[in-house]
Amino acid sequence: MKCPICDFPELKTDDKACPQCQSDLEVFSLIEKSKKIIKKKHFLMILFLLCLIISVIANIYIANKAKKDIDNKNIEIAELITEKEKIFDAYREIDLNNKTPKKKIELDEEKIIEDFEQDEYTETDEYAEADTYTESGTYTEYIIKSGDNLWEIAVKFYNDGSKFQKIAEDNDIDTPETIVEGEKLKIYQ
Repeated sequence: MKCPICDFPELKTDDKACPQCQSDLEVFSLIEKSKKIIKKKHFLMILFLLCLIISVIANIYIANKAKKDIDNKNIEIAELITEKEKIFDAYREIDLNNKTPKKKIELDEEKIIEDFEQDEYTETDEYAEADTYTESGTYTEYIIKSGDNLWEIAVKFYNDGSKFQKIAEDNDIDTPETIVEGEKLKIYQ
């Protein structure tokens, strides 16, 4: 630090008086210390703002990556459903033990995909008819109607379409994608 009065160059920050002109340097010394503190605070503020900007950019990047991952998973799910439907179509074409059902009931692919994506099910009026099923102590007997498929029946009774396999097993159905109108199913509780 230089003396502000006589420009003596070799002053220390904690000197109280100038050795050359004997001026009181306490006030000037405090001002110099304050300048250093302000510089440190400015540096810390700039560092804080820089960290804040980096964290905002990182959060935006992470959010965009998560959205892309979710979109990719939705595409994979749709592809898996499409693949499953292709397999079901192949099974539909197979004649089981030379039995030809009275009427084949086709799966409604769009409805299954829509139900899967929405993960909810709304009952339609066709299930409101009282004469399509009867209840017993351990199971409910359901009569298959035109347009039915095991997925929708599983949703109706178990609130879970994936339980169609349980219905198929309980009723000795080898190909769940092909069911016969008028046939009776036992839906166990």
